[in-house]
Amino acid sequence: SDSKGNHVTKALNITEGIIDSVTEAYLADAVESSVQASVKTNVAYEVSIPSYASSWLSYAPTKAAIRTDLLDFSVKENTGNKFRSARISLINDMSQELESFVIVQRSSIADQPIVFADAKVKKVVTSRYDTNGDGELSYEEAALVTDIEDLFRLEKQIVSFDEFEFFTSVTERRSSMFSGCKKLTSVKLPSACTVLGDYIFNDCISLTSITMPENIDMEESGSNWFSGCTSLEEITLPENMTELPNGCFYNCSSLKSIHIPTGVTEIPSECFYGCESLSLVETAKPVERIGFDAFYECSSLTAFDLSGLKSVEDEYDYDSSSPIGSGAFAYSGLTSVTIPAVVTELSSSCFQRCEDLASVTLHDGIKSIGSSCFAGTTSLSSITLPADLTTIHSNAFANSAIEGSLIEGTEIKALEIPGKVAEIGWQAFYGCKNLDTVHIPESVNVISAYAGREVKTELATEFEIDEEKIIIKT
Repeated sequence: SDSKGNHVTKALNITEGIIDSVTEAYLADAVESSVQASVKTNVAYEVSIPSYASSWLSYAPTKAAIRTDLLDFSVKENTGNKFRSARISLINDMSQELESFVIVQRSSIADQPIVFADAKVKKVVTSRYDTNGDGELSYEEAALVTDIEDLFRLEKQIVSFDEFEFFTSVTERRSSMFSGCKKLTSVKLPSACTVLGDYIFNDCISLTSITMPENIDMEESGSNWFSGCTSLEEITLPENMTELPNGCFYNCSSLKSIHIPTGVTEIPSECFYGCESLSLVETAKPVERIGFDAFYECSSLTAFDLSGLKSVEDEYDYDSSSPIGSGAFAYSGLTSVTIPAVVTELSSSCFQRCEDLASVTLHDGIKSIGSSCFAGTTSLSSITLPADLTTIHSNAFANSAIEGSLIEGTEIKALEIPGKVAEIGWQAFYGCKNLDTVHIPESVNVISAYAGREVKTELATEFEIDEEKIIIKT
């Protein structure tokens, strides 16, 4: 309707969309053959075959004119001894998955029983999936399982499940599936498994080995996969991974080294929290962002390349505009740090209690040093504060070894506060026993010496930091 009283009316016709695959899974022989899938539908779609199955499975578009579509797939001969499977997706023109089903191809050992190393695992899986009642689970019976449900919710005493790799139609791992299986030492995940739920191996304190699938869908997967796996020493991540989940290796205290795939650009929050044995993080290229507490308590980590850091956009969940999250390296074993030019704020506690940190290089463009940023850095005796610095937050250098530089012609060591600093937070230099004097410029208008007390430099030319130290206004 416009201001002249003219009206335009349009009609939108809405039709219910229906799409349904008649069968959950289709079985193909080991020899070269074909599979015809039946789909009832009244909507447009495309057939999507996962990339990992493209070498043996193909589709020829032959949709019927009526509403039951017959989808013809060509299947190459399976010369291996393992079943293989692919989950086929039906995708609409908005890239949404409308429906899916699985194509499973037999191998030459289809009817043979799987030999399980762990009797407890065999008991659980045969009770669920032994379809012919012979007390065994054949390779074919395992390959036709598409959902493992809460398989080990009650049985927590299992030791190994390497035979899981024969459940080739399982594409999703439920959250907490192995959580609390404290005796579990090894698992081989099916190659088609693309979704890993939250806390899948949580508290599997005996887990030392695991084979990861190649095509993990991180958008659908959860977090904290290996949380509390205190015996996990090393792991190989798929090279095609583009991200890691939050808390992925939380408290994996025995993890010694890891290679980060090329496509991973961020170390997410709490990813290596508490990995006290981690001494080597090998990256194909420097990462762009580091989440909060990412390397918290990584006491064996002495170095990490920060040169690839990039500016943080608003959509990222950080406590500041810094690409280094709060507490990112707190209590770690870093010995030296060079902050790249892209970083203009140092987040709170990001290097707190790095007791071996002896060298810090800050560029002049840094404007803010977060609360407790360098607190407790007992090896850090010298630092040059950035020329553009405006704020030193509370406890920024508390209990550090910082001592300043000698004043010419004296034996007094003074820390020079740059001329743009406007605020010095509460106890910013508290407990710095090696520091004789701090020179405060005229630009400073607020200094919080103690909790709840603000001292303005125009009202006082000197005041105590603690019982022994004096700040002098220049």
